[in-house]
Amino acid sequence: MIRQGRRWGYGLLSFLACSCGGGDVRVAAERSVGDDAPADAAYIDSVAVVRIGLRDSQAPLYPIRGGLFLGDTIVIADGGSNTLRYYTPDGALLRTAGGRGQGPGEFLEIDWLCLSGSHLFVFDRGQNRIVEFNLDGSFVRSILLQLPEPFNVGVPVGVLRSGRIVVTAMKFDGRRRGTGIVRAHSPLLMFDSLGGFDRVLTTYEESEMYVEPYGRAGELVSRPPFGKQSAVAVAGRQVAVIDNNTASVHFPLADDSGSRSVDLSQHVHSRRVVREDVREVRERWTARGQAGASSLNLFDRIPVPDLQPYFGWVGPRPLPPLRYMSDGTLWVLLFGGVGPAAPRWITIDDVGGPGKYVVANEELDVLDVSGSMALVVRWSVNEEQFVEVRKIRR
Repeated sequence: MIRQGRRWGYGLLSFLACSCGGGDVRVAAERSVGDDAPADAAYIDSVAVVRIGLRDSQAPLYPIRGGLFLGDTIVIADGGSNTLRYYTPDGALLRTAGGRGQGPGEFLEIDWLCLSGSHLFVFDRGQNRIVEFNLDGSFVRSILLQLPEPFNVGVPVGVLRSGRIVVTAMKFDGRRRGTGIVRAHSPLLMFDSLGGFDRVLTTYEESEMYVEPYGRAGELVSRPPFGKQSAVAVAGRQVAVIDNNTASVHFPLADDSGSRSVDLSQHVHSRRVVREDVREVRERWTARGQAGASSLNLFDRIPVPDLQPYFGWVGPRPLPPLRYMSDGTLWVLLFGGVGPAAPRWITIDDVGGPGKYVVANEELDVLDVSGSMALVVRWSVNEEQFVEVRKIRR
């Protein structure tokens, strides 16, 4: 993708952003697997209670852009068909909403789905607009954002209960930044429910990126595996931010709910990046047949930090570091994806207290939680995606 004189390289990971500290490659001599989950941890079952979409006459769900429990209905945002698919509790297709196009309630590229109050909101990246639906999938309206100067790129990240929209904003000026690890400071902007700019909510550090000059005026930008990922999640009256500078989740002032941070340092430990970690990621990339000589050379040029980040994922698939669930809990993904460790989350309840550890025994993306049930995405060895309902055993 070419944008503002930059060549964007997605040769390593495909999530928000991820990179490494500066300097030469430095690794320790031994691997540290890390602590086991605590005795009172909850576990996501390895067996599905329900598999979603297997009886569809339509094309398989792929790529999956979001999913929610809506009472006794499950709704999935399917990026392939650009539709919202509604399912019964036993996984049978009820109806669809949306579809590919540029008309009211249609999409060119679904990016995310969220529930806010009694409405669904979908961000259509292809048309840079937010589309609002009633819970049954009937179209309400489209919202176009009026981005203020000097910003020329804005990416919505969620909708608050009040209808206000949270957007991360950027300014691309075309200037090259040399070679090395960079980390931009970007504002989170608040827009009203009609798409008009309201105010700057806060400023945060985006995920680290590795950059180097490309061609006469371009820039190669890559997301390496062991860097500090940043993430933003929005739900209800809350905005949550992590930047991996500390083991804290930050909640900037939103909807007059107060600004605060939740320190997870007693539950999270940053571990050393060891030689086996680097080798595993490099071999995994080669085994998947996606890395030519130029990509592997790039991998080898990127510096490796001494320590792993606190939060994030470096496994084969991009798992989000933060996600709000319909029950109001925030799931924070502890760093993993190398070695034997499966995904582990710490939950933060709606009053801000750290809750339980939750552990999966395989690579899963948890889309939503309702009571003791989790709506998850899993992958086959052929990279097919499957949506399942699994029980959480506490």
